[in-house]
Amino acid sequence: MHNLMDTIADPKLKILIEGKHLSGKTCLFVRYTQNIFQTTRPFLDFYSKKIIFNNISHIFQIFDIQGNRKFPVPPIFYRNVSGIIFTVDSENDIENQFNIIRANVGKVVPIILACTKRDLLPPKINNEELEKFAKEKKIKLVFCSSKTGFGVEEVFSNLISEIFCANDILKEKEFESSKQKLSTFLNMPKIWSCF
Repeated sequence: MHNLMDTIADPKLKILIEGKHLSGKTCLFVRYTQNIFQTTRPFLDFYSKKIIFNNISHIFQIFDIQGNRKFPVPPIFYRNVSGIIFTVDSENDIENQFNIIRANVGKVVPIILACTKRDLLPPKINNEELEKFAKEKKIKLVFCSSKTGFGVEEVFSNLISEIFCANDILKEKEFESSKQKLSTFLNMPKIWSCF
């Protein structure tokens, strides 16, 4: 006997880890996917992770994209993205980076601002400025350290929750829009008849 879950294709959700060169993207990616601290990786790395949410299996495709000015990220990597982890380790150019990410995505998707390297003392970034930026942009801020593992799981779990929340809101809006269209259609004067 087949299980219904076996017959349903796993929906794929795409996550990008984006940020400036040396902002901690790769370390965050490796800590989450392999639970180790490692700093060197290729230009692009990819990992799939299966997650069960509301009894539905989802495949998360996580992309670690190198943030190097010599090799800008091609816009194709932003296609069909479900959410973004925006890594920062200093206040330099955060606004500009954020605007580039938003422009490349072309739609509103959940973004988590991951303030990395929290194991370094003193921190290289002003917490108040970062909190103000996150509040202004209406994105969630999570402090983390890939070296110690602090906050890494929280970064991803927050993004995954926001992705599912955003998808539920979209489905509700689509349902309400469909209901309204159906209601309009049913209330139209009938110019036909059934035999």
